[in-house]
Order: sequence, then C-alpha cells, then structure tokens
Amino acid sequence: MMRLLQIRFNELEIGVIVFKSAGSPSEVVKYCDFLQKNKGHWLVREILSIGQEF
Repeated sequence: MMRLLQIRFNELEIGVIVFKSAGSPSEVVKYCDFLQKNKGHWLVREILSIGQEF
C-alpha cells in the first residue's frame, strides 16, 4: 500500500496504474463472504476500513 501512495504522490506524470490478477473469482467471493460474516472482529474491521480511506 505504501508503494502505491508513493507512486500516487511522488510520480505525478503517471496517470494510470493497471493491476492484473490471476486466479479463481469464486475464491474472491469466498474471501469477501468470510470478511462480511466476521466483520465484528477487530482485524476484519481494520481490513475493511482500508478500502474506505481512499
């Protein structure tokens, strides 16, 4: 995450960053379901809050 922030704020000429991923979409859905089912746990709350900060 820090590398992304460094690029965002220090490399002003970069306009687009493309992320490519590989793997099973069903695994992502399982992970998201797990996070939603356990959002009462402090660590899950921290993980979910990361995406809301930006």
